[in-house]
Amino acid sequence: QSPGTICTIMIKTLKHKRYPEFRNYEIVTNGLKIEFKTHESYNEQIVKFEDIGFEEQITNYKPSSFLTGLYISIFINILLTLFLFLDDFKNLNSAVLSGVTGAITVAMSIWARQLFKFEKIKLIKGQVNLSFWYFKKYQVEVDSFIENLKQAKREYFRNKFLVELDDEDLYSLKQRLQWLKSMEYVSEGEFQERMSEIENRRKIKGF
Repeated sequence: QSPGTICTIMIKTLKHKRYPEFRNYEIVTNGLKIEFKTHESYNEQIVKFEDIGFEEQITNYKPSSFLTGLYISIFINILLTLFLFLDDFKNLNSAVLSGVTGAITVAMSIWARQLFKFEKIKLIKGQVNLSFWYFKKYQVEVDSFIENLKQAKREYFRNKFLVELDDEDLYSLKQRLQWLKSMEYVSEGEFQERMSEIENRRKIKGF
């Protein structure tokens, strides 16, 4: 396989689902297409390769003991209140009673869903941060996809900046090669080979 050639078996999509949420990723020509659905929203965007970095950070999200204790305390107090005023509630209109209990149930359920949400996230930092679910069952798949994304970004910049323009001066060409090498988009060997070609061309043209 020659330098810069994308492997034909590269995995270009990653799809994870935790009902009712999902996270879909697809490597496209100019970047990464992301599709997120959460309890509250839906978002779709394309993050350009220029905005993608690869500094990694892993974070675990879990409820604090204080908030857990607060939730349990409030829940118990609501139950005690309902028990103490049970006779009074019997005199209420059934529709009103259903509305009150329904509202309490919905409110506590929403809070519980947010509070007891356990997540492990791998964050890829860049101009735009990328986040991936990183539970144990996803880790190998996520790491493999990130490597494919690195390879796709490398190919994108090689295809964009290794093309020589007819009217381009040799200084600009050298600068681009230096930048590509500093970003590890070309190897040391390829860099030296290209520089030798430039120097030979300069001598032939009489510069």
